[in-house]
Amino acid sequence: MSQVIALLEQVRQEMEEQPPLWPEIVRTRLKEFFILIRRTALRPVSAPSPVNLLMKQLLAYLDQNFMLPLSLPQLSRHFGFSTFYLSRCFSQFSGLGIKRYIMQRRIAEAQLIMEKHSNLKLTAVAEQLGFKNYAVFNRAFLKISHIPPSAFRH
Repeated sequence: MSQVIALLEQVRQEMEEQPPLWPEIVRTRLKEFFILIRRTALRPVSAPSPVNLLMKQLLAYLDQNFMLPLSLPQLSRHFGFSTFYLSRCFSQFSGLGIKRYIMQRRIAEAQLIMEKHSNLKLTAVAEQLGFKNYAVFNRAFLKISHIPPSAFRH
């Protein structure tokens, strides 16, 4: 858990100070963050607790469906637990809320797509990742990356 907190602190610091090449550092740290969360989910435990199994299933589901319009009530129905329980367990497990995790996952994927396909319109990237419209995508990107998607591309 301390590694996750340290990575998020490094991301916050890079975005605040904006030293040279800071966007690359932020992307790298976010990738490390997602790898740590996945590794934690895949880590064998001597006696798998129901919560750990649930979190592994939830993470796998979120990673497969992050581009779809997901809601906490829909997830709680899918997994058969209350929204409060599912949200609390996920927050304790990952250090993030479910909505924040989905948003960060979408923005990290958007950054990868934008790097690979620089000629793709930003509205197409937003649609591909399940954002309702470009304005919502722009706000989310700005909130996570502290720069608009158009500036990220340059």
